[in-house]
Amino acid sequence: MDKIVILDFGGQTCALLARRVREMGVYSTILPYFKAKEGLEDPDAKGIILSGGPNSVFDPASPKLPFDPEEANKPILAICYGAQAMAYSLGGEIVAADKHEYGPTPVERIAEDPLFQGVSPAFSAFMSHHDQVRRLQEGFQVKARTENCPNAAFSYETKNIYCLQFHPEVTQTEPGRLLLQNFVLSICGAKPSWNGKDFIERKVKEIQEKVGENDILLALSGGLDSAVVCALCAKAVGK
Repeated sequence: MDKIVILDFGGQTCALLARRVREMGVYSTILPYFKAKEGLEDPDAKGIILSGGPNSVFDPASPKLPFDPEEANKPILAICYGAQAMAYSLGGEIVAADKHEYGPTPVERIAEDPLFQGVSPAFSAFMSHHDQVRRLQEGFQVKARTENCPNAAFSYETKNIYCLQFHPEVTQTEPGRLLLQNFVLSICGAKPSWNGKDFIERKVKEIQEKVGENDILLALSGGLDSAVVCALCAKAVGK
């Protein structure tokens, strides 16, 4: 089954990214950024998304890109901090922005791009950043800008690397769903063969096979994850 791997750089909307992909009928999974190799080597993974995050690339303790994106064998979409980490790893110049952007911001698309297929030349997008990419590495081309951010979107088409300073996963970005669809379905070529019902049925079967005639001891915290596990176990083996 085709899937999209999301590398988590600490962004608050990482789970929302996974949900947006699944809403297209494509399975998504979240891995910590330092497990990028696992995602890149997954034969079912059709593409990689780098999430945003609260850090600055200038902080020595901040997450760094753990692989060479130019040698990746899958399309990559880098968002917000992920885009900055991408540019930084390839020798681009990151600076502290003179004016921080936060919230819905007018964006001007200035060049054609597979990611922007069907997107109008002017739209509003949700920004949340203090740093920005000032200079791009050779091979990258700027595709969109704002009044205060000259490289709001940039890409290296022949390498299948696409970067956005804004967040396409939130509703405040007008063409957000279209941008994600363009990446997942068109650029990555992922087939929409996943749905929630099938997922539940597969997990119930897995639990039944693993448990057999044994008992289950479940630690239920009351949080979402353990509550879902509890519900799946109950569906699989009863009381």
